[in-house]
Amino acid sequence: MGQGRVELIAVSKAFGARSVVKQVTLQADPGEMLILVGPSGCGKSTLLRMVAGLEQPTNGEIRFDGRSVLDLPPQDRNVAMVFQNYALYPHMTVRENFEFPLRMRRVDSRERAERVASIAEMLALTAVLEEKPRALSGGQRQRVAMGRALVREPSVFLMDEPLSNLDAQLRVALRAEIRQIQRRLGVTTLYVTHDQVEAMTLGDRVAVLRSGELQQVGAPQDVYSKPANAFVASFIGSFGIAFYAAEWKPEIGALQLGTVAAAVPDSVRSDRGSLVVGVRGDALCIATSTGPTTFLAPIEHIELLGSERVLYVRLPFPLWDAKENVAMGSGVAGTVGIRTASGTTAAIGQQLPLEVVPDRLLFFDHAGKALTSG
Repeated sequence: MGQGRVELIAVSKAFGARSVVKQVTLQADPGEMLILVGPSGCGKSTLLRMVAGLEQPTNGEIRFDGRSVLDLPPQDRNVAMVFQNYALYPHMTVRENFEFPLRMRRVDSRERAERVASIAEMLALTAVLEEKPRALSGGQRQRVAMGRALVREPSVFLMDEPLSNLDAQLRVALRAEIRQIQRRLGVTTLYVTHDQVEAMTLGDRVAVLRSGELQQVGAPQDVYSKPANAFVASFIGSFGIAFYAAEWKPEIGALQLGTVAAAVPDSVRSDRGSLVVGVRGDALCIATSTGPTTFLAPIEHIELLGSERVLYVRLPFPLWDAKENVAMGSGVAGTVGIRTASGTTAAIGQQLPLEVVPDRLLFFDHAGKALTSG
């Protein structure tokens, strides 16, 4: 299959007076899997539809391999798209669903048969080629939708939350399948999701959007460990983050976070005085002794996850009053989850002795912009 570079240059989209995408500049390299992630309504699906040609930008440029495609209709862009709701033809068999886009392009019968057989084998659908969609499971239907797109041999593959209708176990299995197929074919892929776990596990790079604006683009681990701002830090991460007001104390050479005095990188000391500290569960560990970085926190909730349990604790630090700048943690403000072994002795209401790991703290100014990170 062909590869293709996709470039969005200062792309904006407005519906009447409502602006849903704002000056987004982004590039997907040939063969790359780029994930567009963000909360509902952030503009990620609209971006995908503009790449497909289903929507026209209000402003900006979209290029494939350096060539503008704004004047090309969807059928001439060599783009294939998979939707959340499968969009299969219910009266057609799996084979006929696969063949339909090839018939529309007047591909001869021999080549059609070869492509269908190859895709069906790749997606483990050979045995159901003569079945209709109603006889298939949800996972099989989603694979048929993928196959119908892939059989066209597109240069760009677009996926709009394709796994959101599936149960959790099937989502995990199909995530792995999608990634393997994408790597094998080497087709440039833009994948939209609001699920940050999908974003972290599927993508070569992740682009985080909020309210139509691009917040950060980078490798999944970089976006997690070096977020550009407090919103990205709050959105990426499984067990929550909370933000606290802290003060740099030059007289003790440490950051004062409630009762804890923690060392911080040189770049956040300076003369800024007060700043915001983001604390995830992996910035904390269960303390075995007392010291300047230890404290007690009550356990408010426990989740059992088989081989591990997550202890949600309320940290006794002064919360940052962010108002509309950022979500205050995941759920209850000031509560973060700490992963422990399943055999850990703990009970709701227990005061858990914790220690801060300073080089895993995240630091922001009062506008929520990152200062530096561990």
